[in-house]
Amino acid sequence: MKRIKISLTVLSAVLFFTSVATGQMPGSNSILNVIPGEALFCARINNFDYTLGQMDQFIAGAVPIPMGVSMMSRMQLAGLLCDAELKNVNTAGSFAIFGVVLSDNPSESNPVSKMLFVAGLIPVSDYKKFVSENPYCSSADAKGISKITRDPNSVQGKAMLCTQVGDFALVCPASSYDKLAAAAKSILDAKAKGIASVLEFSEVEKSNKEPVWFYGNIQQAYKVFGPTVRGKIEEAKKAMEQMKAQGQGAMGNPEAVMDMYSGLFDALATQTKYVSIAVKPSPNVLTITSTLSAMGGTDMAEMLATDTVKRGANRLLGYLEDGAVMNVSGRVSAKLNTKAMEFFVTMICQDMSEEDKAKMKSFASDVAVAFGGNDAMTFSIDPNSKSPFIGKYVIEIEDKDKINKVIDNGIELFNTGGIADFYKEMGMETGLVVIRGVAKYRGVSIDSAKLSMKSTDPNSPEGKMIAAMYGEGFDYRWAIVDKLYVCTFGGNVDSAIRKLIDQVKSGRPAAISSEVKSAMAILGNSDKADIIATYNYLRLFKIIGAMVPLPIPQMDFPTKSNIAIAGKIGGGKVVVDAALPKEHLMEMMTAFQMMQQKMMEQQKPQGCSKSPQQPQCAF
Repeated sequence: MKRIKISLTVLSAVLFFTSVATGQMPGSNSILNVIPGEALFCARINNFDYTLGQMDQFIAGAVPIPMGVSMMSRMQLAGLLCDAELKNVNTAGSFAIFGVVLSDNPSESNPVSKMLFVAGLIPVSDYKKFVSENPYCSSADAKGISKITRDPNSVQGKAMLCTQVGDFALVCPASSYDKLAAAAKSILDAKAKGIASVLEFSEVEKSNKEPVWFYGNIQQAYKVFGPTVRGKIEEAKKAMEQMKAQGQGAMGNPEAVMDMYSGLFDALATQTKYVSIAVKPSPNVLTITSTLSAMGGTDMAEMLATDTVKRGANRLLGYLEDGAVMNVSGRVSAKLNTKAMEFFVTMICQDMSEEDKAKMKSFASDVAVAFGGNDAMTFSIDPNSKSPFIGKYVIEIEDKDKINKVIDNGIELFNTGGIADFYKEMGMETGLVVIRGVAKYRGVSIDSAKLSMKSTDPNSPEGKMIAAMYGEGFDYRWAIVDKLYVCTFGGNVDSAIRKLIDQVKSGRPAAISSEVKSAMAILGNSDKADIIATYNYLRLFKIIGAMVPLPIPQMDFPTKSNIAIAGKIGGGKVVVDAALPKEHLMEMMTAFQMMQQKMMEQQKPQGCSKSPQQPQCAF
C-alpha cells in the first residue's frame, strides 16, 4: 500500500511539472489554451511589471525619454480600460494580443480586412469586480459583453469592449462587437482547441519562459493573405508594363524583378511553417531569439536538416578583426549549401536557355561541395577607397585542383552563361576581367579579378546610388595556401593578400580579436553555434552619406562594442540569437545626437542680408 502511495505521489508530481512545462495544466485557463489554435499571430508578455521594469533598466541612461517603458505602458493600458489604478488587473500575470480570421471564405464583399479580428487578453483577479468596480464599464449585455468608455455615446475610437474568457478579459475596439461575440463563443466552446495544441513543445516552453514571445503561423497567414498579395504583385506588374510602354519606370526590367520576388515570396510562404521571436531584456543586454521552422517534406526542411557530418573545431576565428562592420565565421551543412545554391540558380535562371540552366545548376552543386568547410569573412568600410567596401574571405578546402576548376567554370559562366543578362535585367551592366597568376609571393601563386558594375541608367537616382556603392568596381586577389582559400577585395588588395598569406604561413592567427571574444561571451553558448557574427551599426554610416541623397554628415562615431549573433541550423529549423549590449545602444544614441547637432550646424545660415526690407540678424 505504501509503494502505491509513493507511486501515485511520483506520478502526480510528473503530471504537474509536465503540465506546467507545456502550459496546459488540467482544468486551468492557461493563456495558451485561450488563444485560438487557428490564430494567425499572437504576442505574449509574461509578468508585465517585471518584464517592463527590466526594459526600463536596459534603456536607462541610453534613451532620453521622460518616463520609463513600464510607466508609459501602464498609462496606455489604463487609458484603454478607463481605470488609472488598474483595479482587479493582475499586472504580474501574462498579457497577450492575437489575430484570427473568423471566416474561411474571403470575397470582394467580405474581404480579409473585415474578417480579421485582433484582440487583447488581460489577466484579471476577479472579472465581476473588474466590471462592477470600474465606473466607465457597463454591465454585461445578453451576450456577456461590456462597453468601456468615458463617453457613453461613443461607438468607435476610444471605446472598447470586453468579455470574460476564463481568467482573462478579452478586449477589443467597440467596432468589433460581432467579431468579439463570435470569438468568445468559439474560445469558450468545449471543442475548441487553443494554440497550445498547435505549438511545438519547444515553442510552448519559450512562450512560458521568455519575457516577451511572438508567434506567426505562416501557413495560416499565406492561406488568408496569399491570394491578396499575389493579386497586388500582378497589379504592380501591369502598372510597370504600362509605364514602360510610355517610356517611364525604373531601370532594367521591372517585370523580371517582380517575377523573381513573386517566386521568392511563394517559395518562402509555402515552405515555412512558423516564425517565432523571443525577447529577453536585462540591465546590460537585450537578447532576441528568432526561430524559423520549415514545413516537413519541403526543400526548405531538407536544407535545414541536421548535418550528420562530424564537425571539427573552427580554427578560423582568429582571422576576424576588430573595427569591422561585420565579422562572420562558421560552417553550414552540405545540404543547406547545395540547396541554397540551387535555389539561387532557379531564381536567376528563369529566362536562361535549358543548356545554361543545366550548367548553372551543375556549377552551383560544385561550389557547394568544394567550399564546404569552415569559413571566416570580414567586411569593412573605407570611404576614401575607390570602392568603399573592403574585406576578406578565408575558407577551408580539401582539393586545390577542384577549387581551381570551379573558379574557371564560374568565370566562363559569368562571361558567357547568362549571368550578365540577369544583372542587366536588374538594371546593372557588369564586366569581369580575370588574370590567373598575376603575382607570386612566398611560393604562392596569386590570382586577380576586377568586377565592374554600373547602372544601365547612370543618371537615375538608383544609378547614382549604384555608382556610389561600387565606384570603379571591385578588385580581388586570391590564393590557395595550405588547404585554405584566401581572398581579399577592395582597398589595397595587393598588400592585404600578402598579409593573409603571411598569417597562414606563420601558423594562422593564434588569438581571437577582442571584439569577437566579447561578442562570444555575451552570447554564452556561441561555441555550439554553426555560425557566429558581429555587427556594428555605426561603422556602416561611413557609406550611407555617399549612397543616400540626404545631407548626412560624414563622421567617425566612437564605437567599440558590437551586436553579437549566433545561428544554429538543424531539425528543419534555423535559430538565431542576437544580443544588443547596452553599451552599443548608448553608442548609437550618442551618434544620433552628434549627427543631429552636425546637421543643424550645416543648416545654420552663414550670413544675412542687410537690405532695408529685411531686419539685420545677429548670431
